Amino acid sequence: MPVSATHVVASRSRPLVRPWCVLVLAFAATVGFGVTPSSVSAQSTAVTSRLVVFTGGNFAGNVNVNYAGGLGTGGVEGDLGTAPIGGVRYEKAFLGYLAFGGEVVSTFWRGEGGNRRNALLDFAMTPRFRYRFVLSERFMVEPYIVVPFGFSLAIWNSSVDLGGIGLDRVNPGLVVGALAGTTFLTRSHVGAMVEFGWIHHVAYDNDSDGRRWTMLMNQIALRAGVVYAF
Repeated sequence: MPVSATHVVASRSRPLVRPWCVLVLAFAATVGFGVTPSSVSAQSTAVTSRLVVFTGGNFAGNVNVNYAGGLGTGGVEGDLGTAPIGGVRYEKAFLGYLAFGGEVVSTFWRGEGGNRRNALLDFAMTPRFRYRFVLSERFMVEPYIVVPFGFSLAIWNSSVDLGGIGLDRVNPGLVVGALAGTTFLTRSHVGAMVEFGWIHHVAYDNDSDGRRWTMLMNQIALRAGVVYAF
């Protein structure tokens, strides 16, 4: 799982933000509407499933690639450029304040100053803790926190030389995150969402010399999309 100069510019800088700071600030922003909660209409409570299609980007993060065992240890650390994303989520409400589902997300990342992008493909579960405000008979707003976690695949582009040290082009790993967001939903069951928070990826591989390679990535995530409730 090597990283060349075209993919990561090595540095020893600390992450620009702490994940818990991002989450606290984002959730504070989502609930600052100055509205008071009221009972949700019978029509909106009957709607228990949602389909969300979203896009956005991950930014202001860093990546660490290191190896250990075999002939020695080493690694490189660097800053990441903005990474465009796209995804789809399906969920179903089980309780008034909880919805649960899953999402598939594609991320296309590169090191700061790099000119080739690699990919991450996430398959995550998405528990979402929400609170609903009815602003009028036609409009509802729903601030929430969602905690995606699950399986991830790191996919390296063809310009990365992996064959010489016996690494695979696709590496398994994990994804976990925490995002605060808001859904805006109309009586016609169509609406929009925006999310802001933190995403962490890790991927693993072993080379032909018996070394264990690990890639760690942390970035701020910003997402926006369309919502259909049914």
